[in-house]
Amino acid sequence: MNVIIIGSGMAGLTAAAALAKAGHQVSIFEQYPQPGGVTAPYEKEGYRWDLGQLLIEDLGPDEPLGAILAELGVLDKIRVKVDDRRYVFPDFEINKPEKVAGLRWRIDYLKGQFPGDAAGLERYWKDYLRFTSVMIIARRMVKARGIAALYWKARLFLKLLPLLPKKDWSAKRLMDDYFKSEKLKCVFTSILADFFTPPSQFIGLGIFALNPEASFDKRLPRQLAKDTEQLYYYSILGGIHTLVKALVETILAHGGQVYTSRPVAKIILQNGRVSGVVDQSGKQVPAEIVVASASAPTPNTTPLEASLPSWVPGGCLTRRPFEGCGLWGRKAKAAVG
Repeated sequence: MNVIIIGSGMAGLTAAAALAKAGHQVSIFEQYPQPGGVTAPYEKEGYRWDLGQLLIEDLGPDEPLGAILAELGVLDKIRVKVDDRRYVFPDFEINKPEKVAGLRWRIDYLKGQFPGDAAGLERYWKDYLRFTSVMIIARRMVKARGIAALYWKARLFLKLLPLLPKKDWSAKRLMDDYFKSEKLKCVFTSILADFFTPPSQFIGLGIFALNPEASFDKRLPRQLAKDTEQLYYYSILGGIHTLVKALVETILAHGGQVYTSRPVAKIILQNGRVSGVVDQSGKQVPAEIVVASASAPTPNTTPLEASLPSWVPGGCLTRRPFEGCGLWGRKAKAAVG
């Protein structure tokens, strides 16, 4: 199939690599001079600086993102190391202790800084453990078959029940429910600056995923409790742009094309079906599938129900495109994976 992907951020590059490896004719249209989106580097006088995320979660070979990159043949093209982060505020800092102080060291430290929110921090900790367990059980359920899949599905439902009332909350509402201190709320939500998204517009339960305790102390063990394992954060040696480079090389090696400085002005619809795009110069480019990443123009039509790999990023199979990617196709159903 002919596939056009609008935008070359991580979502677009990963989808392009998967589709190109599956044998499809893939073309990426990127509006800026280099691919990568917020992960593209700033370059001057022979030096490069990462502008986007400096630490990436799940890059271990047995972790979700690492497994995806390994499947694409990209993981062995980059060098990574487990890393952690520190927070510096005007009047206090969050630094890991010299010696490992237990799984709850950060929560206990924050209790000392914000005694009026001690009860809220306890509730946050319990929900953090619950959410972390939900994610692990969900991954096991996806891999399981037969009776084992039913077992993990039941476990997932029971573990998820207490979180269901919060499933549609924004990050702001979630923080307001736990804490009174605006400063403490910022401890958990300041990382949203990486997503250029205010807490009022970010999914609330995502806060747990963005604040794994191991990201503040890489020495902490993976296992938190039964069926509760945390994921680690990683630095990519040489900069995150080396991952962009590896993905682009994979796309090109499988016959794909990456067009930079070529924004898309319009997605073409014929009889309610996508038939291609129009670039900024007015040139029409035919396609059977259009994957719109980030802020690309999106038509009001039904997305393709396609058999892409289950990990294809963003909102590729959702009914309404959002910050991830919206996918439209010529047919109602097609095998593209």
